[in-house]
Amino acid sequence: MLYSESTFSSLNTPSLLILRNWVRSGLFLMLLILATVPLTIFALLSWKLESQMPTEN
Repeated sequence: MLYSESTFSSLNTPSLLILRNWVRSGLFLMLLILATVPLTIFALLSWKLESQMPTEN
């Protein structure tokens, strides 16, 4: 192995790991929200248009 356990543990302190996990999850959540909001709006709009259109029967 290139890195020994001591240098690896000193590089990744628990607080730094927690901070990195928070940032990563926050970015993932923001990307998820940014991706789902337009899709939900588009789905709601298309559903409204379909419900407003007169049926063929």
